[in-house]
Amino acid sequence: MAVYEAYYHCRREPFSLSPDPSFLYAAEPHREALAQLRYLVQERKGFAVVTGEVGTGKTMLLRSLIESVGPKIQTGYVFNPPRTISALYDSIGEEFGITLNGAANPAAVLNRHFMSVFQAGGTVVMIFDEAQSLSIELLEEIRLLTNIETSSAKLAQVILAGQPEFDAMIDSTELRALRQRLVFRYSLTALSPADTVRYIAARLGAAGANRSPFTLKACSAVHRYSGGVPRLVNVICDNAMLTGYATESLIIDEGHIAAAAADLRLISTPHRAYQQDRIPDRENTTPRSAHIRPMYAVIVACVTMALAIASIFFVIRLNDSSFTPLSRMEGMFENTLRWLGESANSLLNYESSSIIPRVFRSRLP
Repeated sequence: MAVYEAYYHCRREPFSLSPDPSFLYAAEPHREALAQLRYLVQERKGFAVVTGEVGTGKTMLLRSLIESVGPKIQTGYVFNPPRTISALYDSIGEEFGITLNGAANPAAVLNRHFMSVFQAGGTVVMIFDEAQSLSIELLEEIRLLTNIETSSAKLAQVILAGQPEFDAMIDSTELRALRQRLVFRYSLTALSPADTVRYIAARLGAAGANRSPFTLKACSAVHRYSGGVPRLVNVICDNAMLTGYATESLIIDEGHIAAAAADLRLISTPHRAYQQDRIPDRENTTPRSAHIRPMYAVIVACVTMALAIASIFFVIRLNDSSFTPLSRMEGMFENTLRWLGESANSLLNYESSSIIPRVFRSRLP
């Protein structure tokens, strides 16, 4: 029992991780899957596959099916996947109370049991959880067990439940014979935001609480952090109620949910769990030196051109008799240097005004 049960008027733990069928909340995916599985069992249809992500309620669904079928239906639930064919038969025999004792042909022993149940008006259901851990060889052996049938019905029904990677196994070439036997194949999905609110209320009601301490914003936060996965919803709500009890808060708000999620290292689904270091776009970010080098090249070209022009003026002015050679040279070089300085200064001002903003922008994140 959880320490907060009495504080929140619960008779039992509302968010236990145990797959108790009395806590089943039949959201649309689970309700449809359960109805299909009941039909498969009652009508002796043969093979079914149910897949879903970790924590989406596959085991809860299977437990609910076992409890909901009538007394004439014998169910064998293998939750620990066997590794060998002999271990497979031992697991099945143990579930149905059949002693194989190393029988040379265990399949024949099981077949006789299936036939006797059928003649008594019942049927046999073999359920294998964590089916993604079964080898191709074992899955083929299970398929062969369903070959026993009358002209009108299958003597044994098989339900395989596994994680999404099991879908890929079923679609493989090696299991095409098994795939053709499937009459029902369903994938469970996470809860929607609205279903998450109803799920929390249903769990609390099943635990005996007459009202939910969770605010609507808190329920929305639970969905964001859990992604609608029922198991994570249970874990978050359990921790949040414990926090509320410790702080003597009868209302569970967003703050309690955020604190519980932080303790569990959960990240709100609309946000990324982490962000990569920003890497500058190499196409749009140009090193500063790449802008400066062309500017100096232009200045050098201008200097060279100015010297060439100065030399031309020097030759022309030498022929002018109104100036002495020394005064001619002084005036000519003075004018040339003044023109060169003004040109370079003008060029620098222009380049700086256009380059500096570009370089600055390239440094921005």
